[in-house]
Amino acid sequence: MTGLRILRPVMQTLNHYYMKRTLCILLLLQATTTHAQKQQSGIQFQELVSSKILFEKARAEGKYVFVDCFTTWCIPCKKMDKEIYTNDSVAAFFNNQFINIKVQMDSVGEKPSTANDQFAADLNEAYKILSYPTYLFFSPQGKIVKKESGYQNVSAFLSLGREAVTPGTTYNDPYKEYNALARAYRGGVKDYAKMFYMIQCTKSTREQSLMDSLEKDYKQYLANLPRQYLFDSSHLQYIGSIISSSNDPYFSLFYPNTRKADKIVGRKNFSRSIIDRVIRKEFTQPVLKSVDTAKGGKPNWDSIQAAILKSYPRNYASRAILAAKTRWYEYINDTAAYLQSFIRLQSKHGNVSLLIYRLGYILPDEPAGTAIDLILNGAAWMMFNYTSDKKQIKAALGWMKGVIERSKNVNPFWHHLTIDTYACLLYKSGQKKEAITWQIKALELAQQNGDKDSAKDYQKKINSIQNGQPTW
Repeated sequence: MTGLRILRPVMQTLNHYYMKRTLCILLLLQATTTHAQKQQSGIQFQELVSSKILFEKARAEGKYVFVDCFTTWCIPCKKMDKEIYTNDSVAAFFNNQFINIKVQMDSVGEKPSTANDQFAADLNEAYKILSYPTYLFFSPQGKIVKKESGYQNVSAFLSLGREAVTPGTTYNDPYKEYNALARAYRGGVKDYAKMFYMIQCTKSTREQSLMDSLEKDYKQYLANLPRQYLFDSSHLQYIGSIISSSNDPYFSLFYPNTRKADKIVGRKNFSRSIIDRVIRKEFTQPVLKSVDTAKGGKPNWDSIQAAILKSYPRNYASRAILAAKTRWYEYINDTAAYLQSFIRLQSKHGNVSLLIYRLGYILPDEPAGTAIDLILNGAAWMMFNYTSDKKQIKAALGWMKGVIERSKNVNPFWHHLTIDTYACLLYKSGQKKEAITWQIKALELAQQNGDKDSAKDYQKKINSIQNGQPTW
């Protein structure tokens, strides 16, 4: 009995120990299984050892390679991780067809591996990764077949993958010629006929040091070129982009004979835009900067116009004054006067006149076409919020049709944003049915591209329009 009494607690202790141990093992196994399940769900991104080993493996397995170029601060990148890469259909296709690799393009947070840094540098050099996320697809032989960027919904992303593995798919590199020219230039070969093209490319690729070097060489070359040879499309476009004074010896290439340069470049009002910019810098801008608004000062428009007329025809002077007035009203926040002046400037002198002062405070490095549409959309949105003038709203509806059409070629976010502006203007003009139709288009585009915040806003507007409630 005594032995049993002693043995029973020992057995109970052992049983308790083994039960705890078994439970721990079960929990550990469960945790391991859960971890494995998590690893197996979604796209399986493999660790990058080196690009050489990566493409050797792809060739040996006969698999394509998908590379996700991301940054730690990129919001669309995080949305892709959360919403798209975890999708069962996406995962099944990509895990079956591709070796999937993630490459961090920045150095924020946890330091990437040396292999990552080297591959990121190589990809940047070869394929000009300018926005994030960027997706690169390579054949089993290591040849790039497709490149795309930006957030993609499930359907669009699957389409990218399917196109990439379709036999015969080829990638047309927009920087192929530039890359070859840049390599040659670094090797000492200077192709002056292509130098303006190269300078334009460096602006896109943000290669500042190379751009500075190219500009220095190009300016020196042009300075030694006989005048008759300056009448070349590339030369004129570059010279026109840097002229800032009527005293510049190159100014006479564009004024007073504007037609010759326009014809060579093949662009209407090319010379006019250059002259308008010079007039702004020499006559209107200095006055606007010197006015003391705190003391109620304002420009003397008649005096400024009289000064311009001493050197230029009346059409140049009137356009310069109207553009300056529009900027002035924008600066002092006189919305009513700004919108009225804006419409006069746009309707009388065309969209290009909006760039004299880059109304809406659009940055100077924004491409001209994009800048114009940003200005037009901004003014239209202002009209929606601040005016009920039917003529003004009608004018905005007219120009927004063009903005919407052009926005298709920019990105989905900008496209549905411009459609939303148009829909809002339609509703304020009393065209309720048409407004709902266009607002639904904006909603569907936002949903397709995973823009939940915009989709929520558009749905709210649709509900308000249907209920006859104002959305402004």
